[in-house]
Amino acid sequence: MALLLVFSVSLSYAAGSGTKDTTEYLTEFYIEHIDMKIAAAERNTEWADSRYEDLRCLAKHAKIEADFYKNNKEQLVKEMKELNLQPKDYKVHYFLINAFHEAYPEAENMCR
Repeated sequence: MALLLVFSVSLSYAAGSGTKDTTEYLTEFYIEHIDMKIAAAERNTEWADSRYEDLRCLAKHAKIEADFYKNNKEQLVKEMKELNLQPKDYKVHYFLINAFHEAYPEAENMCR
């Protein structure tokens, strides 16, 4: 009986730590993708002084986008966890783009 109790406690501990590892993995996955979106947007801000109006607009859009992801990183991670969003690049990318355009609907067509 004692052996059964030890086995069951060990099994539940292992299951609990597996959940923690999965949660940590998801959090890191989501944060990594948000950081990639920030880095990509920040690279586009370098066009702010371009002589071409469309590139200056792209830089302005990128600044808004980078700021959005920086300022909302924790909330975005929380929402993705609540949705139980699968750790697939395209799903996270799609979620992040939609979140940005929901917050800034005017940004979608600002450079057209």
